[in-house]
Amino acid sequence: MLRRTDLLAASVQDKNAGNSGDLVKHATYLCMLGCAPFVRRAQVIEAHAGKGIYVSSHRHLLTAMQSTEYWKSELGQAQKQCFEEEPIGVGIVEGLENSEVAYAGSAALHTMAMVEGKIASLKFFDCDEGVRQTLGRVLGQDCFLPVRDRIVVERSEERSEKALLEWLKAGSASDQHIVHFDPFAFVMAETDADMRSTYAEILRECGARVRASTLGAVTVFFTWGSNGAAALADLDGNGYRNGISNGYKALVSLIPRENCIVVNWCWEFYFSLLLVVEERVKNALVHALETETRWLNRWTRRLEIC
Repeated sequence: MLRRTDLLAASVQDKNAGNSGDLVKHATYLCMLGCAPFVRRAQVIEAHAGKGIYVSSHRHLLTAMQSTEYWKSELGQAQKQCFEEEPIGVGIVEGLENSEVAYAGSAALHTMAMVEGKIASLKFFDCDEGVRQTLGRVLGQDCFLPVRDRIVVERSEERSEKALLEWLKAGSASDQHIVHFDPFAFVMAETDADMRSTYAEILRECGARVRASTLGAVTVFFTWGSNGAAALADLDGNGYRNGISNGYKALVSLIPRENCIVVNWCWEFYFSLLLVVEERVKNALVHALETETRWLNRWTRRLEIC
């Protein structure tokens, strides 16, 4: 059984859990599991894995939960399953306050998919010790115990960017791996140039490996936070500050068009999700994404899949 107090390690993730960034991102992750060649043999790696389950009062999630279309979607069904009575799911999270709901993040959704036989193994990176401890409590629930021996939670204190890049350069990737890279906030300041350079190196490595069929797929999540002007400059204009080094446009352009899907959306804040996939699955995945995210159209000012 999980209690509210089990899930509250201090983190910026708490206030964002269940926003439209999560809703589209997690819907996309689930779509990827349903597209060949990943079915039932995927080895999923999450950089910045998060807590697994969150206490959310975000209006995006609360609004979505009022829609029957949401509950019919893959994401809605997966959320419902995660909180089924034990031992099928984790059960009801005890002690939630008024207007709070429990929301399953990607780590919990992927672990539940492993229980269903859709994933062969999971590896989670997160540099925050408090977050890792919360994730450990979530993964320790009875419904997840049958697959716990196929899950690794890396305890590296370094940022996930470096750990992921080292893993790629070590040649550990295979065509069964799906890597989800979620930096939470796209870095735009001049002082963040080194981190953007690391992003570029990661994308070059990932693009080359996916194209050579030695890596299954990669996603990279971008958010501009409250800087909507920067988002519009990157999405529709010449780029933030007319194109900073390794800015959004430059990073996306590193991926060959035949291996690239870009999902961008705005429900109050702007987000973008870059998918790097093998050419043979691209059309099927685009169709799956368009079908899965249709319920969001009533609330988003922008939802594009290209």
